[in-house]
Amino acid sequence: MDKKEYSFHDDVKETIKDHEERIRDLEIFKHEFKFQLSNIEKNQSDLKATVLEMGSEQSKNFKLILEKFFNITDEAVNAKKKITLIDRKEVWGLIALVVGMILTYLLNLK
Repeated sequence: MDKKEYSFHDDVKETIKDHEERIRDLEIFKHEFKFQLSNIEKNQSDLKATVLEMGSEQSKNFKLILEKFFNITDEAVNAKKKITLIDRKEVWGLIALVVGMILTYLLNLK
């Protein structure tokens, strides 16, 4: 009977040891997972800051282009030249540029 008791106790000890190792492994995994999650959160916040910065720069550039566009059209009207706005390649170039900027801005919002 002593052998059976020792065998039973040995099995219980082995089972407890196995469970303790599994718990240790889970704790290690938990800490690694938390570390990876914090890295992901940091990368997301960096990406968000970059996107906001790019949006700010695009907005500034868009305002500058519009300002130049209106200055050129004002100059054309104020100069009272016989050349119509349709004939001016610069105006059409700026219109195409403005439309391109608007489309780029709208596509980057998604």
